[in-house]
Amino acid sequence: MKKVVLVLSVLCGLLSTLSASSAVINRKNKGEEQYNQLVEKSLLKLNGAHDNVALNGVLNEFYRIKAIYPEQWLCDYYIAYMNLRMVFMTKGKVQQEALSEARKRIDNISREENIDRSEVETLDGYYYYALIASNPSVNGQKYYREVIESYHKAIAIDHTNPRPAFLLLLFQHQMGNFLGQKGSDTEGEFLRIEKLFQQFQPKEKNAPTWGKEEFEAFVSKQRVR
Repeated sequence: MKKVVLVLSVLCGLLSTLSASSAVINRKNKGEEQYNQLVEKSLLKLNGAHDNVALNGVLNEFYRIKAIYPEQWLCDYYIAYMNLRMVFMTKGKVQQEALSEARKRIDNISREENIDRSEVETLDGYYYYALIASNPSVNGQKYYREVIESYHKAIAIDHTNPRPAFLLLLFQHQMGNFLGQKGSDTEGEFLRIEKLFQQFQPKEKNAPTWGKEEFEAFVSKQRVR
């Protein structure tokens, strides 16, 4: 009889443990679902944010999401990305604050483990590109290598990622214009990157997919010349 009671006690303990574990998993899954829904809604707004007022509104939404889900690296990614976009829309103190915030967020992400390092390296190159844009005469010579190196690192990590390929082409084109040089196979590069955008598959929910519209606008402008 004692053995039966002991066995029943052990079984009850196991069932309680399994039930508790199941509850934790359910809460985690529900939290993940809610997080993805919030990010998805904010990204839809980001797609339509074409001025600094609209962009700042979406940026504040991501700050709130990050406060609720501090472990999510994509929040830091999008906060950095939007701050870098703000650099091209603002000047003075606001511009410098955006650069500083973007640098801090990129550094935070870089210390994480389960991240898309190709996207982070792309963002790092975009940071130096924005830094140059904020003061070309001072920062151009100083940081152009960092732009190119970061994009090359991103491509080496994931050659299917269209963003570093496009941004590298864009930067080289702008450098070529500045130096009075022209690329040898621009159309071939257009077609190659166009194919990358068409075939790109995000690695996780709400992963970065930006850049296609900007690429198409850039190509359209170059082809009419």
